Amino acid sequence: MARKQNRILPMENSGASGGLSRRRILMWSLMGLMVVLIVAYIDGGEEPLYPMSETVALPESAG
Repeated sequence: MARKQNRILPMENSGASGGLSRRRILMWSLMGLMVVLIVAYIDGGEEPLYPMSETVALPESAG
C-alpha cells in the first residue's frame, strides 16, 4: 500500500512559515502610504506667490 504524503501548496502557507499573509501585505501597504503622506506633508507643496510685474508695450489707440 502506498504511503499518503501530505503536500502543502505554496498558497496554503500560513504567515508564520514564511508566506506573506493578507494582513502582512495590508500592514506594509498602509505603512508605505503613511510614509508617502508624511513626506508630502513635510515637503509642503505650496510656495509663496511672488509678484510678477513687467512693462508691456500697448498699441496706441487710433482715435
